Amino acid sequence: MREDQRQPENDEIVDEVVQDEPVDEIVTEEIRAEAPADDEYDAEDESESYEDIGEIEGETEMRDMIGYIARALVDEPDAVEVRSQWSDGRLNINLKVADADKGKVIGRRGRVVHAMQSLLRVAATKSNMRAGIDVE
Repeated sequence: MREDQRQPENDEIVDEVVQDEPVDEIVTEEIRAEAPADDEYDAEDESESYEDIGEIEGETEMRDMIGYIARALVDEPDAVEVRSQWSDGRLNINLKVADADKGKVIGRRGRVVHAMQSLLRVAATKSNMRAGIDVE
């Protein structure tokens, strides 16, 4: 192999890269260009809690979903009441049914209410929140 056709050694490649413009300066300049200026960023916007802004998107749908499932399970669908309240950044759905229907809503070893909880968790995750069910 001739000298002008030979492959460069690792040390030679590193020397070429080091001689070019430093990568740290390029990356730092790109980050500064993309970052908002201090006057554009308002920390108060992110500090709003769920309680401050009223009903959250998806809250009504989750409440309706739990009510629909519960009414389909019980013997007295008119006695089903579904309420929701916020507590510690979490949506608590209170499900009230007739005393005779509590066993149907809870199920053996809580399987039915756990299934409802799983569906509620999926819906809550879609809306970026946490939620739980309380059966009364």
